[in-house]
Amino acid sequence: MSKRKTYDEEFKKTLVNLILNGQSLKEVSREYGVSSSNLILWRKKYSNINTQSDEVITLDDFRKLQKELAAAKEECAILKKALTIFAKN
Repeated sequence: MSKRKTYDEEFKKTLVNLILNGQSLKEVSREYGVSSSNLILWRKKYSNINTQSDEVITLDDFRKLQKELAAAKEECAILKKALTIFAKN
């Protein structure tokens, strides 16, 4: 039974930065003993996303914003229903 390796956040970000700064995926994988599939997932997670307003956010930040937006939309829909109920009375 093999023990699953865990990597801290800083290590993952460091390897992603190496890849983004020109080192090949295979080189980083070989040098640090991390699978290519992990590196690909980490690159997706920690790479920056440029927005229309020239802000830079990570994929995690983007997903958090999506969840917040969905919650706000749901809250708005509930408030609209409540408003129609109170308007009838």
